[in-house]
Amino acid sequence: DLFVAGLGPNMYQNLPKLVVSREGFQGCLASMDLNGRLPDLINDALFRSGQIERGCE
Repeated sequence: DLFVAGLGPNMYQNLPKLVVSREGFQGCLASMDLNGRLPDLINDALFRSGQIERGCE
C-alpha cells in the first residue's frame, strides 16, 4: 500500500511517540513523480479521506 499525505484509519496510533502529527497532510501537493510516472492521485485512489480537490491555488 502507498499512503500519500497521511495514513490509513487507525494507523496513527502505531506511530512512534516522537512523531507529533496525528493527522494527515493538509495543503497543496502540486505534483508527484513515482519513477518517472505522474500518477493521477485522485482517480487512482482506492481510499480517500477528507476533501480532495484537483489543482493548487
